Amino acid sequence: MNNNIKIILRAVILILSQVLIGNQMRIFDYINPQWCILFVLWYPIRTEKSTILLPSFLFGLALDFFGNSGGINAASFTLIAFLRLSIFKRLLSQNELHMKAFKYNNYGTATMIAMVFSLAFLHHLMLFSLSYFDVSFAWTIVWKSFVSSIFTTFVTVVFISIFSPNK
Repeated sequence: MNNNIKIILRAVILILSQVLIGNQMRIFDYINPQWCILFVLWYPIRTEKSTILLPSFLFGLALDFFGNSGGINAASFTLIAFLRLSIFKRLLSQNELHMKAFKYNNYGTATMIAMVFSLAFLHHLMLFSLSYFDVSFAWTIVWKSFVSSIFTTFVTVVFISIFSPNK
């Protein structure tokens, strides 16, 4: 299957599942799993930053459209798309970054959790920062970002384990 068609199909499925299922799930009224970060995680690793920024922005904008959230998802997805390669460079060796077939199941569970948690925390930090937009809520923003990132990481790692091909 063509790589662009695969990316578009994944985007549509992730948007629909996030909007119809994920956004309806609330734990303690603020923990909401954002497995839609899989869009950025599953995007081909050896692409230019400029190539991933526009699709990530549009993906976040589509989530904002359906969630009536005023652009905070677009900003959050653009941020994690921008920082994704830098985070991966810190967590993976050079050989692992330049593999022809980059698959998350080729790495240990700890590495996968670190990759997912890093992106999830940055995504939630930006999301809650823009949502509150007040410095007096700094601890609330960090706390909600941390707790939501843990739950998002758990759900996302389960999705990766189920839907990624074996080694």
